[in-house]
Amino acid sequence: MGQLLKWCMVLFCALFFWMQGSGGKFTPSWAVPSIFHTYVGKMRAPDFSLEDLQGKTVNIQDYRGQVVLLNFWATW
Repeated sequence: MGQLLKWCMVLFCALFFWMQGSGGKFTPSWAVPSIFHTYVGKMRAPDFSLEDLQGKTVNIQDYRGQVVLLNFWATW
């Protein structure tokens, strides 16, 4: 029981100091400015082409009107 009380006190103190640093105002995460943006309208992808694993050139315009998920990764 003593361990639980100790952790509750630590959490209470952390919350207290966090609230002091924020001026006592709680700002929900959805109200904080972000580097990520949501676009409601349709967006046209810039025209570009890449080679697939077989060396064939694939143009993004070949997929016009379809949903495309691009997964860029590296092995370094």
